[in-house]
Amino acid sequence: MKTIKVLLTGLIMVALLVACTMPPEAQELVDYHNDIIDFTEEKGEEMDEIDSQMTNMSLEEAYELQLDEMLPIADEILEYVNAQSPESDIVVEYHDMRSAFVEKWYEAVYEELDVYGQFINDEITEDEFNMLLSDVEAMYIESAQLLEEAEDRLADFVEEYDLEELE
Repeated sequence: MKTIKVLLTGLIMVALLVACTMPPEAQELVDYHNDIIDFTEEKGEEMDEIDSQMTNMSLEEAYELQLDEMLPIADEILEYVNAQSPESDIVVEYHDMRSAFVEKWYEAVYEELDVYGQFINDEITEDEFNMLLSDVEAMYIESAQLLEEAEDRLADFVEEYDLEELE
C-alpha cells in the first residue's frame, strides 16, 4: 500500500512538473487545437460518409441529401468554432485565423448548394451554373489558403513553445 502511495505521489509530482514547464498560453493552445481537430475530424468523417452515399444518386437526390444532412453538420462546425472563447493572445490569434477559414468554407458550402438549387429548379442556365460553380471553387480555394495560413502560424507557435502534444 505504501509503495502504491509513493508511486502515485511520484507520478503526480512528475505530471505537475511537466504541466508547470509549459506556459499556460501554450497549454491552452494545445488544448484548443486538439479539441478543434477532434471535433472537425469527426464531422469531416460524417460528411465523407454522406458524400459516399451520393455517388449513385441523381442530382436532385444528392441535393436533397446535402440539404437534409450536410448543411446541419456545416452548421454544427460553424457553431462549435464560434462558441470557442480563447483567453490568451496566441490562442485568440490562432482562433481568429481558424474562424476565418471556417467562415469562408461555410460560405462556400452554402453558396454551392444555392447554385445547385438554382440549377435544379431551372432558375439558371448550364453556362451560368458552371460560371457560378467556378466562383464557388474560388471560395473553397480561398478557405484552403486561410487554413494554410492558420496552420503556418500554428507551426510558428509549436516552434516557439517547443510543443509536442498537438494532433
